[in-house]
Amino acid sequence: MKKGVIKRKTSLFAILFTFAVDSLGATIVFPVFAPLFLKDPSCFFSPETAYSLRTMLLGVFLGVYPFMQFIFSPIFGEFSDYFGRKKALILTVGLTFIGYFISALSINFQNLSLLFVGRLIMGIGASNLSVCLSTMTDLSSSGKQRSFYFSIGSMVAGLTFILGPFIGGKLSDPSLSKYFDLAFPMVAGSLLSFVNLIVVIFVFFETRVRTHVGKYHLRSSFTSITNIMKNKELRRPFLVYFFYLFSWNIVLLFIPAYSLLMFGLNASSIGNLCALLGIFWIIGTSPLYQLFSRFSMLRSMTITFLICFAVLILVASLILNLYTFVLVLGFCIMFAGFIWPYATHSISSKASEEVQGRVMGLSQSVFSLAMLLASLTGGIFLNINATLPFVISALSASTAAIIMLTKKTKKQVF
Repeated sequence: MKKGVIKRKTSLFAILFTFAVDSLGATIVFPVFAPLFLKDPSCFFSPETAYSLRTMLLGVFLGVYPFMQFIFSPIFGEFSDYFGRKKALILTVGLTFIGYFISALSINFQNLSLLFVGRLIMGIGASNLSVCLSTMTDLSSSGKQRSFYFSIGSMVAGLTFILGPFIGGKLSDPSLSKYFDLAFPMVAGSLLSFVNLIVVIFVFFETRVRTHVGKYHLRSSFTSITNIMKNKELRRPFLVYFFYLFSWNIVLLFIPAYSLLMFGLNASSIGNLCALLGIFWIIGTSPLYQLFSRFSMLRSMTITFLICFAVLILVASLILNLYTFVLVLGFCIMFAGFIWPYATHSISSKASEEVQGRVMGLSQSVFSLAMLLASLTGGIFLNINATLPFVISALSASTAAIIMLTKKTKKQVF
């Protein structure tokens, strides 16, 4: 096998590994933070602490991760355009390791402020999804291959994102092992991110052949965002991307709470549900996506699946039988999994080689913003009525489909 082919494959492996660690960090804390903040006796709060204050702080600690991604994604995307992908990856993966380690220490020492710092650093480190997507573009020799790489990345990232609560729940259950407690998922995450750092250093080879000439300015990262959003061809796919992301995030983030309220599932059962949804996501991102890509039907099927998602998510909110609910929800997740690689490929195809990092950095910022807004609005609507997040999700998916159905220019993928 040629040396260049080996370098390309090992670099792709390093990127997919980074995808997995980043996505895992976003959701592995779901089953850990809930008992830390809400269950008595709590290592952080006295029994007299108001429940409303605890839930508010829980939202803040969950939201700081995507908020940091929103802020730093375009910065690291621009950074990788100037200094190369490898330097950006080493920096961000190193921060992820530090964030996990601090989080584990904070739980052991029962220090809430330290936990916030750890979560903040993890969010900054996980802002490298833009670098990963840009690297996949660098490794692609054609638009078809880029689309294939994005579908694989979607499968890996989506699976670990959904399986995060399952893994976190099992690793924090002392009944499974005497070594497991609420801090152990963070210890496991720090070890995993350390391995990720070693892989990036020794296995990843620089893919950004040409870097920018001139001095890098932090301010230029934010200026680039403004310039990109003035581009009409990019604005359209970004709008579709946002409404699509918001539609499935607002459901996914509150499935544990909804399952508890409506079906009385415990933490272990919720973890099993997340694992099952991960299987549906894989089906959508890999075999289903590859099937329709062979017949050049990706755009039409994306519109169809957005509409199907909107209809089925409303149906799911009316179902009272657990098994039927899981089946319908599984199809919704499968449709969402299909759409993600098409949406990211459409955005990437609009960007020139020189601004791939900037554009994909903005795409991760959009992802983080959608996740942040979904967590905030979903919590508000869930308190009003348990089915309202499903209604909002359907409206958001329908909006994405309507944007795609409106008249487009010849150059627009969407």
